[in-house]
Amino acid sequence: MSYKVKFQQVTKKYKMYNKQIEKVKDLFWNRGKGEYHYALNNISFTVDKGEIVGVIGLNGSGKSTLSNLIAGVTMPNEGTVDIKGSASLIAIGAGLNNKLTGLENIELKGLMMGLTKKQIQEITPKVIEFADIGKFINQPVKTYSSGMKSRLGFAISVNIDPDILVIDEALSVGDQTFTNKCLEKMNEFKENGKTIFFISHSLSQVKSFCTKALWIHYGHVKEYGDINEVADQYGQFLKEYNKMSKEEREQFREKQLNELSHGLLNNGTSVSKDTGEHSKEESAEPLSLSRSKRIGNKQKSSSRKKSFTKKVLLPAAAVILLGSAGYAVYAAQSASHLTKQTESKKQSSASSTAQKKQQAEKAVINTKTAFVREEPDLESSQKAVLSFGEIYKVLEEKKDPAEDIKWVKLNAEQGKEGWVSSALLTPYTEQQSTLTNKNIDSLNSLVRSKYNISISKLLSPLSETQKNLMENQALPLTNQYESNDGTLLNYGSVQYVALNNMITEVSLRNVDEDTEDILSLLKKKPLFINDKEGLYFYQSKNYYIKVYTNVKTNKIKIISFVEREKAEGKQMK
Repeated sequence: MSYKVKFQQVTKKYKMYNKQIEKVKDLFWNRGKGEYHYALNNISFTVDKGEIVGVIGLNGSGKSTLSNLIAGVTMPNEGTVDIKGSASLIAIGAGLNNKLTGLENIELKGLMMGLTKKQIQEITPKVIEFADIGKFINQPVKTYSSGMKSRLGFAISVNIDPDILVIDEALSVGDQTFTNKCLEKMNEFKENGKTIFFISHSLSQVKSFCTKALWIHYGHVKEYGDINEVADQYGQFLKEYNKMSKEEREQFREKQLNELSHGLLNNGTSVSKDTGEHSKEESAEPLSLSRSKRIGNKQKSSSRKKSFTKKVLLPAAAVILLGSAGYAVYAAQSASHLTKQTESKKQSSASSTAQKKQQAEKAVINTKTAFVREEPDLESSQKAVLSFGEIYKVLEEKKDPAEDIKWVKLNAEQGKEGWVSSALLTPYTEQQSTLTNKNIDSLNSLVRSKYNISISKLLSPLSETQKNLMENQALPLTNQYESNDGTLLNYGSVQYVALNNMITEVSLRNVDEDTEDILSLLKKKPLFINDKEGLYFYQSKNYYIKVYTNVKTNKIKIISFVEREKAEGKQMK
């Protein structure tokens, strides 16, 4: 079945400002520095045609940001959002102009969705009938209640007949009669093979209507799969969460933010507290400074106040008065320069391993994610995303003197090729030092104590069929779902990955042990280390071993074993 929506390692962040003047300064000298709130962090999932996905999660987890990305209201900072077809967002007041009447908003939204005047005239009576707001259809939307706005927005969106419908809490404000009417229309869409995202805090509605559930937890995909399994897990979580006191909830949130820091963009800034979703604004409300910080800022700024007024505010006002056309050109140039500058910094600092002078036959990805480009140029389009520990053939190398970047052309199976910065690669040869079975067996006591399974039984399903694993695994299967990497089978904190019905990888998750203590058991140095991202890469005769750590706590998060024979035939995603 072909997919309709695909998210690949998507991150969305919003910059935090202490003062309004900082927003003005950012228009002209935005260098990407500052404090950011990460609404979504490195999320990936795929939704097939005809699926009804219930999006669940706590307030502030990123659900509305997700809906805005699907509908094209906002764009991601990192990763790709692939939407096949038209998408329409239904949220309270979304896409409605408060100064226009209901009738005028029908025409406006129709034009925005690409409808002709004739098509808008044809759907207008249907919209009016479905919305059922009477004479208010001729009144400005600013006079509407939240329920009336929801009615009008829903009526317009369903009659425009989009391929993908995104419903964000739009049914939470209407009466039961209108809710039932909406559910009937949504079932009609379902029968016609439409894809629907249903964002709601009502678990009963989600379970009764949806086929799958996507649990967003503090900007990450916690679970994605069968509606009953995921909804039941979320329901159990809510029971425990609701028992917590205010202080316990705050401690829990802080702990989750620290644990989920894996995969954040590295901007040299700290991640702000997740105080809520910033889905409807491009920036957060100003943060209050501590007293000492305010005093310090005041002392520093007083001597520069007059100079700043002359050098910044007056020129800024002059530039703004030049007109929107001139500003648009400037903004486009600034955005292009910023994108190039940010990515160049990332690529130049991602690896601490020096590249060999001669061209290697193979290279291994030494960072969490590496973008593959059509051409050896930062402005070239991205064609794929590669992950840490993947190994590819090297075809060619080129130097870009303008950007001081060395590019490497990689080749996977079926002739797929692309260019990656050499800073994101480490040369790889088969003759490099390997772990023995005895080295790997030294982890047995850890695996037995934390996961109730021996290291030999943990690794034995690799290269076997998915069916064989499910029939013979002693651990209980907690959940199973599809992802970009294949079928994920979770046995508590042990996760197996099946690709084409064959088990290719197994991961020990939530290890939470001191990095040095565990790695010292292996008694051999890794092939390479990425200190900044806390990544370690080993190999044995049969496996590639990837270790992910939390650089802040110096504790191991994940140890992953990949079957070498299957990994070497891996294709670019």
